[in-house]
Amino acid sequence: MNFKLKHAVLMTTLALLCRTALADTPAEAPFTPAQQEAIGKIAADYLTAHPEILVQISQKLQAQQAQEQANALTEGVLNNQAALLNDKDTPAVGPADAKVAVVEFF
Repeated sequence: MNFKLKHAVLMTTLALLCRTALADTPAEAPFTPAQQEAIGKIAADYLTAHPEILVQISQKLQAQQAQEQANALTEGVLNNQAALLNDKDTPAVGPADAKVAVVEFF
């Protein structure tokens, strides 16, 4: 199957998923129920024939989730920077006015 057809099937599947997510909003359906069923069958057949697409999508989702987690951790560290660097109960080695501090998390 060529790239354009793969892209079209994937985009149609995503459009249907988005449409399902927005089903609470009243709007005229762009496809008849028969068309929706046919599109769903085409998408299901394609994904069954090419399961590697699902693996690629899963890998991309995992990468996005890892990036979001890293961003959240970075934000947490930056929000608590003063507490991390100025805690008198935390053991420290070196001059008090050092330009660099290494904080290790266990």
